[in-house]
Amino acid sequence: DLVCIFHPAGYRLSAPVFERLDTPEVLAREVEADLQHGLIGKTAIHPAQIPVIEGLYRVCRDDYEMASAVLAPDAAAVFKRCETFCEPTTHRRWAAGVLERAQVFGVQGAA
Repeated sequence: DLVCIFHPAGYRLSAPVFERLDTPEVLAREVEADLQHGLIGKTAIHPAQIPVIEGLYRVCRDDYEMASAVLAPDAAAVFKRCETFCEPTTHRRWAAGVLERAQVFGVQGAA
C-alpha cells in the first residue's frame, strides 16, 4: 500500500528487514518481490545476507540495455526491444532507476 501511495509522488521506499538468518532461499524470494514492487533497498541483519541481497539487486543485461535505449537522446518515441514495447516518455523513470541500480550493484554477466 505504501508503494502505491508514495512511488507515484516520486518518493523512494526501502523494503523491510528480513529477520530470519537460516533461510536464504526465502530471503531471495522476498527480495525479488521487493524489486517487483519498486522498493530500492533491503537492510541486512547478518553479513551472510549481503551477497544474497546484492546479487538480486544486480541488473540483468536485458534490462540494462533496454533502460539505456529508453534514455538514449536519439530514442524513437516508441520502439521494440527484447520483445518489449518501449516508450521513453512512459518508461523514463523506470530506466533511470535501472541505470542507477546498475551503477551501485553492477550488471549480471558484465566483465
